[in-house]
Amino acid sequence: MTYNGKGGATAVKAADFHGLTPQATRRMAKKLAEHQLLLVADVIGWTIKYRATPHTVFSLS
Repeated sequence: MTYNGKGGATAVKAADFHGLTPQATRRMAKKLAEHQLLLVADVIGWTIKYRATPHTVFSLS
C-alpha cells in the first residue's frame, strides 16, 4: 500500500488496513520515518503520507 506508486498512504488508511487505531499508527509511522524505514511522501496541512523506502521493500521481498 505504501509503495505502489500512488503517492503513499496516510496513517488512517494504514490503520484501517491493519486493524489498528490511527493514533498508534501515526506514532509508529513517525518513528519508522525517523529511522528511515519510511519516507514522507507528501504533506498537505496536517495530513502526512508515508511511503516505504526501496531498501525496505527489497529487504522484505
